[in-house]
Parts: sequence; C-alpha cells; structure tokens
Amino acid sequence: EEIIKVQQLDKVKFTDSEINTLGFNENEINSNLLPTGEGISADLIIFPKFVEMPQKSQLVLAIGRPEIFDQATKRPIGAILSINKNIPTIPNTQSYLESVFLHQITHILGFMHELFDKFEIGIDNVIKTDLETRTRKTKKFIISPKVVEYGKKYFNCSNLTGVELEDLGGYDDYNHSHWEARILLGEYMNSEVHTPEQAISGFTLAL
Repeated sequence: EEIIKVQQLDKVKFTDSEINTLGFNENEINSNLLPTGEGISADLIIFPKFVEMPQKSQLVLAIGRPEIFDQATKRPIGAILSINKNIPTIPNTQSYLESVFLHQITHILGFMHELFDKFEIGIDNVIKTDLETRTRKTKKFIISPKVVEYGKKYFNCSNLTGVELEDLGGYDDYNHSHWEARILLGEYMNSEVHTPEQAISGFTLAL
C-alpha cells in the first residue's frame, strides 16, 4: 500500500510591525500569531473589522485588502476584510453579503492590479496595455496563459490575446482589478455585485 506523505504548511506568525499594520493590539490577536507564539498552520488569515465607511455614489458594504505577504513566495498571508458598520436592510441580505465577501476575498487572493507584479510568472505574462478593438481606447487586458486559453474556448476565438479589465474601478476604486462587465456581465469579479447569483466563472478560476 502506497503511503502518501502530506507536507505540513509552514506556520504563519506575524512580527510586531506587521501586527501594527493590521491595526490591532496584542489583546485582539491570537497569541499564536505573536512573535513569541507558535504560529498557526494556514495559507491565509483574514481579519474581519467593522468600520465606518465614507459613502460614495453607491453603498460600499465591504473592502478586502492584503496587508502582509510571505517574504519568499510574495503571496498574501494576512489580510483585512473591512465591513461597513451601517449595513442597510436589503433583499436577501445574507446571500448578498456572502457574494460581496467572496468578491472581496478574491481581491485578497490576488485579483488586484497592485498584486499582479507578485505573480510567479512575471507581470509581463499577466497583464498588458493595448487598444480595445471596438472603441480604440487604451485598455488593460489579462494575458496570463490559462486565462487566454479559457477565453479562446469560451468566445470561440482563436485570435484572442487577452481578456479586458474594467478601467472605472467600481464601488471600491480598484482600477483594473475587475473584469470588464461589457465582456463578462454577471461574473462575480465585475466591479459591482448586482445580485447574489453572480457566476464564478472559469475566467477568474484560470487567473
């Protein structure tokens, strides 16, 4: 009988300065995460925080941002999920918030313009600036191999070289950190979560 050994994940532990970056004090952090602690076996630790959010033209329910990165792999290992204290009464509130949180966690995992240069394949293989065919305006496109491969099949277009990103940012002002809704309407990584039934598509999974 073949024995498969599972390698244990390195334990996550934060320095004092990293804890300060998160905006918590030692009493609010699991003691295992402190410099004197044992660490916690995890890929990523997300800290929810309820905050007062300045309102824009539309209501912001949550914002997710990675704050601490593994020095070797550059992947996020500590993040804040800021949640608006003043969540309104909206239809299907729980399902809607689940969609919003999933969207923000995906930003934390790497779907964010500021993080593309941390991808192992190199930023020049992740994103490019080019002219959009219809408007002839300068736009940004994801060109990572798996996204392009999936896009070619989805759109039945062998000439596709990239998938367009939104350049307006949406509610959370993440420019070039969402799919262009004109291309992928209803995808959960559009800049606006319209309904709880947003689709988790192969485009985001490929990225």
